[in-house]
Amino acid sequence: MLAFYLTLVGSDEERRKVEIIYGEYRAYMSYCAAKVLADKSEVDDAVHEAMLRIIRHIDKVDVSDRRVLKAFCGRVAERAAVDMLRHRARHDNSFAADVEDMGVAPEEDDPEVRALDADAYGVILDAIGELKPIYKTVCLMKFTQGFDDAEIADMLDMNPKTVSSYASRGRAAIKAAVRKAGYHE
Repeated sequence: MLAFYLTLVGSDEERRKVEIIYGEYRAYMSYCAAKVLADKSEVDDAVHEAMLRIIRHIDKVDVSDRRVLKAFCGRVAERAAVDMLRHRARHDNSFAADVEDMGVAPEEDDPEVRALDADAYGVILDAIGELKPIYKTVCLMKFTQGFDDAEIADMLDMNPKTVSSYASRGRAAIKAAVRKAGYHE
């Protein structure tokens, strides 16, 4: 499959990113999808869908912080699995149609947050780690990977307004943690 994914990107830098993601995080993506899906073939399909979603925006993926990258890849795979369940629920009455909607979205950059130094960045990452999973995903994609609302909505198969709402809530929690750490009045 790696060869297939490599044909979808153009530059050497994009190929390197795809190789890193597929080589280092494919198993973790399978694990995240398996938490949602029981069938091995469906897990593989969810990982494939997640890889395609990531590749659509590979130019914006930052592979320098592997901890963030791992969380990002896992979340996209989990979201792809949830979307598969939701699709099945719509088309097969044997599955519950009430699969939880896990929307995510970022909002515009805050100059105050961008201006914080490297120590404050650690405070921000810690605060993100304490968020609900859906807010965490949105905030990681928005603030550390640099994706915009539409790109996040596309990758997570959500409404951009939902993404924006989750980003706003996550940002408010992050700002509170930053203030508590003494970086804001």
